[in-house]
Amino acid sequence: MSTYLEEFAQRVLAICKEAVPKVDGVDTFFYKGAGLPYFTMRLGQEDAASNSEDMARRTHILTVRYVIGHFGAKYEGENERRLYRDIPVIEDMFASCGWLQSEKFPTPMDYITELSFVANRGLSVFPAVNDSAQQVGTEFNIRGVFTLNVEERY
Repeated sequence: MSTYLEEFAQRVLAICKEAVPKVDGVDTFFYKGAGLPYFTMRLGQEDAASNSEDMARRTHILTVRYVIGHFGAKYEGENERRLYRDIPVIEDMFASCGWLQSEKFPTPMDYITELSFVANRGLSVFPAVNDSAQQVGTEFNIRGVFTLNVEERY
């Protein structure tokens, strides 16, 4: 059984891949695939939880990296225009999937009470991960607010 955070990441990835078909990706930060472009993600900050006697409100941010190229001998910026096309499509997809439903996950996610596309870094160059060249792409944050039932223990 997966946790609500694992499901959050899986659903965010499914929406990204549905918004930009034929793009690979993983719901973790490290990726060993060969094809471009691709998505990776990492869990960001968590806002302080407000708890009542039987409910907890938790806010989590997933930072999604959309890699469109690797700097190297053959990269000359040919994929940059892809961001102009894909970023609005990804933003619109999240705006229309407020409960994180998608083709892969057709029902609303349990516990989620708010979802927002928080920020987009624009075209960015990221340090190399593993043995690869520097990554070219963008990052954006998906903010989810969850209300969970909490069992009191005395």
